Amino acid sequence: IMIKASGFLLTNPIVKPNTFRALSKHYTATSPQRAYHFRTAKLSGARQASLKMDRGGSLPFTASAEEEESLPLFDCCMPKDEVRASHFLKENPTFDGRGTVVAIFDTGVDPGAAGLQVTTDGKPKVLDVIDCTGSGDVDTSCVRKAGKDGTIEALSGRRLPLNPEWTNPSGDWRVGTKLLFDLIPSSVANRGKAERKKRWEEAHRGAIATATAELAKFDKDAKKAVPNDKEREQIRSELDSRLTILKDAAKNLDDPGPSIDVVTWHDGSVWRCALDTSDFTPTSPSSGASSAAILSTPGALKDFEPLTNFKTERKFGTFPDPYATSFVINIYDEGNVTCIVCDSGAHGTHVAGITAAHFPQDPGMNGVAPGAQIISCKIGDTRLGSMETGTGCTRALIATLEHKADLINMSFGEPTTTPNGGRFIDLANEVVHKHGVIFVSSAGNAGPALTTVGAPGGTSSSIYAIGAYVSPALAQAGHSVLQIPVAGTQYNWSSRGPTADGDLGVTFSAPGGAIAPVPTWTQQKRQLMNGTSMSSPCACGAIALILSGMKQEGMEAMGQPSPARVRRAIETTCLRVGEGKPEDVLTYGAGLIQVDAAYDYLRKSAVVDSPDFRYEVSVAPSGGSAPAGGLRGIYMREPHETRTPRAYTATITPKLHEDAPTVDKLGIEQRLVLECSAPWISAPSVILMHCAARAFQVAVDPCSLPPGLHAGHVAAYDAAQRWRGPLMKLPVVVVKPLQVPGSTIPPPQPQAADVSAAPEMPASDPPQSQGATGIGAQSSGMLAPVAAVGAGEGIEGGASDAQLPALGLGPFSFGPGTEHRVFVAVPEGSTWGELVLRAGKHDTPKVFLIRASQLAPQASYKDHEMRTMVTLSSGSEWPTNFRVLGGCTMEITLAQFWTSPGTSTLAGDLSFHGVTIPHVGANGLAIDGAAGVSRVLVHAPLRNERVKPEAKLTHVHIPVRPVAPSGGKASLMEPLATDRDTLPNGRIIYRMVLTYKFTPAESGKHRVTVPGLNTHIYDNALESQMTMIQEADTKRMIRIDDAYPEFFQLTSGQEVEIRLALRHDDTELLERLSDKALVIERKLESPITLPIYGDKRAAVTGTGSTVNEQLLRAGDSMPLYLSAAPDAKLPKDASAGRLLVGKLSLGQLCRGSGASPATAKITYIAQPQPEKPKESKAGKEEESSASNAADGAAGERANEHKKLQDALRDATIKFLKDMDLNNPAQADLYHKQVKQLKEASPAHLPLLIEHVRKLDTQAPKSGETPSSSQKVAAAKAVVAAAEEAIAAVDAREIAVATAVKNAEDTPELKAAKKEAESKRDVLCEALFRKAAALLRIEEELDYPGGAAPWNPSAVASSSSNTSTRGTAVAGEGVSIETTSGAEGTEETEGSGNTKAAAAPQTPAAGAGVADKSAFDTALFELRKLVDTSEGAYLPLHAKAEARASRPGNALRTVERAIDLIKDGKKPSGSSNSGNVPFPSLRTLYEWRHAILRSPPPHGVGNLTLHLAELDSQMMVKRFPVSHPLF
Repeated sequence: IMIKASGFLLTNPIVKPNTFRALSKHYTATSPQRAYHFRTAKLSGARQASLKMDRGGSLPFTASAEEEESLPLFDCCMPKDEVRASHFLKENPTFDGRGTVVAIFDTGVDPGAAGLQVTTDGKPKVLDVIDCTGSGDVDTSCVRKAGKDGTIEALSGRRLPLNPEWTNPSGDWRVGTKLLFDLIPSSVANRGKAERKKRWEEAHRGAIATATAELAKFDKDAKKAVPNDKEREQIRSELDSRLTILKDAAKNLDDPGPSIDVVTWHDGSVWRCALDTSDFTPTSPSSGASSAAILSTPGALKDFEPLTNFKTERKFGTFPDPYATSFVINIYDEGNVTCIVCDSGAHGTHVAGITAAHFPQDPGMNGVAPGAQIISCKIGDTRLGSMETGTGCTRALIATLEHKADLINMSFGEPTTTPNGGRFIDLANEVVHKHGVIFVSSAGNAGPALTTVGAPGGTSSSIYAIGAYVSPALAQAGHSVLQIPVAGTQYNWSSRGPTADGDLGVTFSAPGGAIAPVPTWTQQKRQLMNGTSMSSPCACGAIALILSGMKQEGMEAMGQPSPARVRRAIETTCLRVGEGKPEDVLTYGAGLIQVDAAYDYLRKSAVVDSPDFRYEVSVAPSGGSAPAGGLRGIYMREPHETRTPRAYTATITPKLHEDAPTVDKLGIEQRLVLECSAPWISAPSVILMHCAARAFQVAVDPCSLPPGLHAGHVAAYDAAQRWRGPLMKLPVVVVKPLQVPGSTIPPPQPQAADVSAAPEMPASDPPQSQGATGIGAQSSGMLAPVAAVGAGEGIEGGASDAQLPALGLGPFSFGPGTEHRVFVAVPEGSTWGELVLRAGKHDTPKVFLIRASQLAPQASYKDHEMRTMVTLSSGSEWPTNFRVLGGCTMEITLAQFWTSPGTSTLAGDLSFHGVTIPHVGANGLAIDGAAGVSRVLVHAPLRNERVKPEAKLTHVHIPVRPVAPSGGKASLMEPLATDRDTLPNGRIIYRMVLTYKFTPAESGKHRVTVPGLNTHIYDNALESQMTMIQEADTKRMIRIDDAYPEFFQLTSGQEVEIRLALRHDDTELLERLSDKALVIERKLESPITLPIYGDKRAAVTGTGSTVNEQLLRAGDSMPLYLSAAPDAKLPKDASAGRLLVGKLSLGQLCRGSGASPATAKITYIAQPQPEKPKESKAGKEEESSASNAADGAAGERANEHKKLQDALRDATIKFLKDMDLNNPAQADLYHKQVKQLKEASPAHLPLLIEHVRKLDTQAPKSGETPSSSQKVAAAKAVVAAAEEAIAAVDAREIAVATAVKNAEDTPELKAAKKEAESKRDVLCEALFRKAAALLRIEEELDYPGGAAPWNPSAVASSSSNTSTRGTAVAGEGVSIETTSGAEGTEETEGSGNTKAAAAPQTPAAGAGVADKSAFDTALFELRKLVDTSEGAYLPLHAKAEARASRPGNALRTVERAIDLIKDGKKPSGSSNSGNVPFPSLRTLYEWRHAILRSPPPHGVGNLTLHLAELDSQMMVKRFPVSHPLF
């Protein structure tokens, strides 16, 4: 581990100036692309006249010829000229961001990355690095004391030597553990796995070669060396097992990665932490060291330079190659939580580099604000693949205020159902409006369709949403495109406004691509990324320049600007880009940010902007309703909204700081002029504003507007100072959809589409769900009516004169980045649409983005959107289909991708179809299985449709309620009192953890959902949610989920524990969710098909044919009858009342074949299962009579007295089960009662076997460790009791009864056979427990200290034991010498022996020697009855193999036992195993691990040391010490 100091040591060599500069120092003077940027920097003459306020007189909006020629070729890879940052810094060199602090909400920033070490004035670049998600948290609440040897025991079990120079006054060393792969990005983990696999395979190939050579050598010399056939077979079987183990290991390789031991302590002044990374260093069996030396590699803890919280000393470490990942340490909660902070992706470092990177020797590659300092707030959770969490976002806001940051950049976002609302939005509003932090965020990557801006940036009023712009220079230098755009434009994929509630969505734009620094683990200094994730930090850096200048010139003189005031300055001075159309504002926002103009505006407006306040706008339809808080604009999109003029009530409210004094409130008096930007918008002309809300009417008349998109606004200007620009804007957007015509034309002949590799898309927003598309030039295109096409032509029949809903599109002309959109009023009754696009003649294949989108109330844009990217060759045809909402406007957006060179044309046909189920809403059909038959009426409202009904159930829903864990409550609420969880004004965040238990009845893919909370992040009522699914017995982590749960595999019978964590500062709100139910969804392995009939009688009786494909004529309806799912098809977990979910498909595609995408959801309520037939009373009496006869009892029925005696005896046996034999009084009573019962019923098997179980399972007295003699005595008691049970069973009688085969067994024979099987179970269990007890006796008498090779705990500690029973070590040859004892034991198939044996160990003095033949005899008798290599007897079989010095066979047997448990087939008292105890999974794994790592006779030796090394790391993952932290 290398420790570095951020900001004090330049840990990476400075990047040298690009060598290409020597070849191309200047741009070609004649380049039209270069000249473009300087032309676009000019403003209109009117604005120049109004803004002559800079220090020199006029604004420098033009560039000199020298400046045009001097820009180095590759400086445009980090775009700054587009926002006038380069010019601003040239005029003001110290206004470079110094004095400003930017909080980066992202995947984390690498403090060791190039350009992120120091600022321009020599200060540390990175002030703090925080993991706000908790993914790096380690529980270090466990306290250890150092031993006399100066070591402590880590949670991993290793002894860690401490550095004697470390100071720890308390002597308390807090320990924890973490897997490296749980900390670092998945791409780094995969690289590490590949490197580790190479080393592992090298050792593995050597081991396989050795094992193969040993087997070949044995086969060659076996007959001569081992003349006994059976012994030879056993030895060969052992050697073959070793080779098989190695081969299987290669097939099932699973690398969990190295584990890290964490040690935290307080040195008297600060908390410090050191990491032990000895697990990173692979052992090498080929080094010649002994196995004990290899596996006891000294830890690296004492060599680690201790770290404290990063903000205190600004030191960080770097994990060694191949990981090369920087990390920092932060310690919380008085040392109970230690956080190892690693980034979860390269995204955050790239974003930070765009904002503030500083390269002293390469200033052209500087970020926009190289003097700014940054705070890294990691909100992308490594556990979720860098997905952001509510917890991460909230803690990041807290850190922002703690560090007094000036700006936030957040290049993350998700779709939302509720714009401008949710828990996080409320907290963000507080940070912005109360604390004055400017919040900048990405608009999203889901364009080019409208209303695709994401939360929080594009949908929240207090946050600046930044669109992504690409200039010709960036396209040339950064993207290296083939065809450089003539003019700058928006990237295709940049999201567009307006929001669903009418706000503009995009605030302004900035360059959306850059080649910027990335983390060291990427193994490169810089990388190209593009997306609104890149435009946001570019804008953020530009604003940092403005604030830097204001701070240096004196805030007092200029007035400290609020975020609203800065926003107004930027929007007013933005460079207008696009085509000059009113609707450009939905793409670019106010335009391209211009640093110098905005700065000068703020300087000039400092006097008039006092008091500093903003206007909030709220709109409601006149006479209608609006959501809580009102709308933020007017958005008329649906067909009914644009048919007639509409009136709205707009309310504008001045908003001051909440602590503003009365004098500021009295100072508000503005005379505003209201101006409408379009003639179809009407509003009052003036309004006088004071410190109170004012309302006015706005009328919108869309009737005369042509079809298409129309945008305008109502703006308020200061009547006396119009240069200030709009002080308030009310956006007005009208979408006038086309009505679908109905004339017909013949369908075109299809041609194949050519699909090639996808072009470069924004790979920079890892959790940004908005996707990636874009916009260029806009056009409404050409429209022509067409008819239904394809297969539908043949089914129209007599409806040829009917109006068929179809529309012709185009032809449209395209160039790189060109976009065309068409708005269509989807006919009522439509359920799906079919679109066919035909490419015209063009030279090379072109890439197109295709969108079909609709909006629904309180729904995300993604809920009703078809989006795809396709490459079309000249003359090709591309068909698609999608669901639609009838009666709603659909936007069809076609765009040629901006990097796809050349021109092209597209034309197409769009047709609508509908097969509906009247009166069925979005929740679909509810079918009661108990009702038997459900009637569904199907209707074709538009045209003749082919209907082929098919109902399939695909998932079962299993609700679970919280349960109380052992010793606790179902819900645990606790305050999170650390600084990172404390909101302003001391508001404590509380976390409530709910615990659930679930055991799947069937194996399959499961998903744990939290109804009402899933899919919500920014619009969530709670701060956050997180679900952890673990194995109930081992605590092994199976999955961690948040807002978007995914399916994972569970095995039948595998009990899991689910913990759900909910956070909020309102305890009452949390309490209302304390009984929150989860729904576990399981995918059915095979869907269940519900029979569908056309006749009710057929459905009721189940006779006749089900419905096949039919023609449903336009306007007709057809009843369908859905029959209940067959009982035999219902899965085990579909108990009565449970829900099964699926879909009902009806219509068939008109073009092509198959079902339409329009399906209805089915919710099926499972019916009660029929009871299994019970045996008749007469049959039972006959069986009872036969049983009594088999027992030798006289008479047909026992008398009442005997019944009473039997009942008393059985009750006494049941009572004895619960007695504690460690209690002298209870033990005395127990033995007396057992004696009496034996005297009364000497051959009663239930009594005898229960006595054996009681003695065998009695635990030692609490707090006491029994001596060796006590253990022997206890085992002998078990043997004696077992022999009594064995003696009471006639084995010959059992053999005769169970061997009877008769196709027509009488009740008497059935009863006799059942009785014999029961006796056999007792006999097997007694023999098993006897054999196990004999092994314990042998262990105590013959192996001092319990070092028997069949004892898992003994094997685990045997690697340092030089006394062995076998002399064979892999690589040194195999001894053929055999031992006595087990050779005469009958072996079952696959239980071969390798007699690598030596003399037994010397017994302890006076202890005696065990009778080894007793165990052999017991095992021999047991194997007469059962196959011990199967089922419940596998552990005993493994012990027998280990006892015979066959560790290879023992290991394979243990692995089979493990597989039984993992497959959900753990034996539990079956008729073939009696009540035989089976070890826990942990015990078996520990035994397996011990055999792998130990020398003979306990283990295989050096052959499997590389397996043991990997397995030791797996043990950390399989058996966590405690629950992981949320």
